[in-house]
Amino acid sequence: DVTRAMDVLRKIAEDGLVPNDSSWREALKAAANACRSDLAEEIWNKGTQFHLRQSGMQQSWKPSVDSLAALLASYIRHARSD
Repeated sequence: DVTRAMDVLRKIAEDGLVPNDSSWREALKAAANACRSDLAEEIWNKGTQFHLRQSGMQQSWKPSVDSLAALLASYIRHARSD
């Protein structure tokens, strides 16, 4: 469920941890399964803008091809559901 996936991402960040590609990808897949490309796009934007500074180092998400595929799947499923 998309809400739960987004809550998990939020909790990871609140705990000072860095969501990895699998975390972002699973949230994108949840949005695709719900036929919610709008939420998938929101997740993608949050992920690509995510930066965490820890111990003077900056950490950010570098999307994989599989994560891009999950984003595209959300657009396809949304289009097919209309």
